Amino acid sequence: MGAKKLRLIGLFLILGLSILSFASASIIISQPNALYSLGDDLSFSVTIDSVKTGYLDVNLVCPGTVENIYQDVPSSTTIAITRQLIPAYIKTSNGDCHLAANYAEESALSQNFNINPN
Repeated sequence: MGAKKLRLIGLFLILGLSILSFASASIIISQPNALYSLGDDLSFSVTIDSVKTGYLDVNLVCPGTVENIYQDVPSSTTIAITRQLIPAYIKTSNGDCHLAANYAEESALSQNFNINPN
């Protein structure tokens, strides 16, 4: 191979790695339990790559409903959150749900879990 070809391959490798670093998630939501009932505590953590300016919002997303269950300005890269699953916080949310976190133009979804209304 010629020097020109090697430089071109090197350039593509660098560009490819740069694109992958931009694609990596900067928000991670810990895995919730598979099943909850009304009245249970939903406890999870959100990990961010660095503290930036802005609010961390976490929404509970269920069929036909989206309820904000957390909003604050993070002071560390790991945020422990506990929210009691009662109508005052989640209204009528139940069924197959997930968490959606948004922070500094980044977003992440948790795995699905079920909230039993009984």
